[in-house]
Amino acid sequence: MRVMLDTDTPTAVTNLKVRAPILATYADLVVGGAVTLAELEREWGQVLLIDRGLGDPLGKASIIDIERGTHAATDAPAWYDRQHAAGVHYLTVYANRASQAAVNAAMGGRQFYRWIATLDGTAHVPPYAAGTAPAAVQILGATQLGFHADLSLVLEPWWQPAPAAAPAPGPAWVKDALAKVTDTENELELLAKLLAAHQ
Repeated sequence: MRVMLDTDTPTAVTNLKVRAPILATYADLVVGGAVTLAELEREWGQVLLIDRGLGDPLGKASIIDIERGTHAATDAPAWYDRQHAAGVHYLTVYANRASQAAVNAAMGGRQFYRWIATLDGTAHVPPYAAGTAPAAVQILGATQLGFHADLSLVLEPWWQPAPAAAPAPGPAWVKDALAKVTDTENELELLAKLLAAHQ
């Protein structure tokens, strides 16, 4: 289970040094605004974009926001078809519990992920099995957290999997030394000898 924060003020949350494995924010904020997607990705590692009806300039939003003032459930199928055709993965509908029937009816047979908002601390959303689905549940809001973001639990490990870690930087001799460490040797002792030889 992972934790995700979502906010419409990603710069403010970043400046607070608050971190979670995943940050979600609105697609319209990362082009021509206070922060770019590349800057957020450097700070957070994994950033998800939400289409709230104010544009998706990069065409990378994998989440559609279904709530009053954003999109309606009937907007979701056309959005899904467009993003799917563009090669965007992990297409997800964000909505509250009361909207799920309308979302499901509108989406028909399309296979999509669900991010369901409760905002009351509830993580189990029937009829899903507790702790395993839907993809994510938004359980706490800014009032409970004390800063301008909402917190979700990511329940499905295959939804928006963490990106592979980049290889550790460093001189070639460090990488060679680490490659020589085997399970059968005392790794710390061998590594200490190799490091001492290069000082």
